[in-house]
Amino acid sequence: MNANINTLTTHQKPLREIVKQQLSLVQIHLKRNQYNAAQELLKTLANKQAELTEKQRMQIKLYQAQTLIETSHLITAEKLLKAMLPEDNNLSSLPWHDIVAAANYQLATLYILQGKIIEADLHLKNALAGYRRIVNADHPVIGRTLHALAIVRKGLGDFEAAEKLYLEVIKNQRSVLGDQHPSVATTRLEYSLMLTAQGRTSDAETQSNQAIELLTAINDQTQRLGYAYSSLGFAQFRAARFTAAKQAFDTAISLIEQHRGAHSVDLPPGLIKLAEIAIQQQQFAVAQQKITRAINLLEAMQASGPYGLIKALSVQAELLQLTGQNDAALETAERYIELLQMRLAVHRNTIVNLALDEQREVRDHFKRYLDIAYEAYQTQASGHQSPSPNPLLPLAERLFTVAQYPHMTGTANAIKYMASRVSIKDEQLQARLREREQLVADWEVQQARR
Repeated sequence: MNANINTLTTHQKPLREIVKQQLSLVQIHLKRNQYNAAQELLKTLANKQAELTEKQRMQIKLYQAQTLIETSHLITAEKLLKAMLPEDNNLSSLPWHDIVAAANYQLATLYILQGKIIEADLHLKNALAGYRRIVNADHPVIGRTLHALAIVRKGLGDFEAAEKLYLEVIKNQRSVLGDQHPSVATTRLEYSLMLTAQGRTSDAETQSNQAIELLTAINDQTQRLGYAYSSLGFAQFRAARFTAAKQAFDTAISLIEQHRGAHSVDLPPGLIKLAEIAIQQQQFAVAQQKITRAINLLEAMQASGPYGLIKALSVQAELLQLTGQNDAALETAERYIELLQMRLAVHRNTIVNLALDEQREVRDHFKRYLDIAYEAYQTQASGHQSPSPNPLLPLAERLFTVAQYPHMTGTANAIKYMASRVSIKDEQLQARLREREQLVADWEVQQARR
């Protein structure tokens, strides 16, 4: 009798209310990292498309994208999120500011994971504008978005702005959520990464250790603790404490694999650093195993930024060079040079030309390529007998061409404009600048004719 009453009550509930409850349950599953349960419930909801409101359909897509990101299916998630937003980025006419803001936030998170900092910047600004229409400044979602924006500011090389954002977020989180909330630890470990990028390794280790202590105190043994050990590893690596860094990265990878799986998008950074440590210790077989795994994971998620596939290929090229495989090293270096060309195209085609941290990485990768290519050139030259035709000419031309790429970055353009202003009263300097510009223009014309 009771079972019949319960069944009747369930059937009498408005479908809209049932869907609302199911969407709330999906959200709970996601917060608890129960991604399989979330996916199953989303499949059930997707089968009710005809009975849902347009906003509910959008919410389902948003949760599907979030689940895909959390389970490292970044390419599928990107397509889904992009389809939810207008191509011209005109968001003023779209309803449901909360969903639109969340879609922008998720897309930005995806790009951060792929190392595409410039692309993430626009979507975070859109997300922040959308959230500020519907919640107060001290709402946790604002803090989460500012936290992500701090990561982007760090990636763009604006460390002063990034530090202010991190400290603001930590202060607000401690005030609203309490000192022992895991979000405080998450912000501290990201702040640690920024301090490491500045070379402030002692401060970085302090922040990472505080995050580890907090998470241990609240018995948070999830992937979040893995991230904290990873940030500690980056600080120790920067301080050339390789043995300690190896231990930290090993712990981080173990925790991340346990909670996110063997194909998690969070694994490659630690694997790359472990490969670099193995190279430092001349454990080349270990280095090859780590870097190969990192490359396989990065290729699967199209993480082509300097902190992604480019970085991994650059390390692999160095490893091949050190083990005497010069031809294979050059082939690998050619691969990441092609990816670097695409990243420089992003620099030129965006209003954000201040990605200094990314450009520092670009510079290092170009230098490594030139070292590898020059060694290959010398090796080939030592065995070259015939004066004509010269098979070394294509490689020599490639060396010259690659050497020009850094001149096309935003940094080079900024230096050019600054030099132009300085030379206003110096006719000889102006003449040199004009000569340099003409040489670059002539080179670009020659490249266009090829």
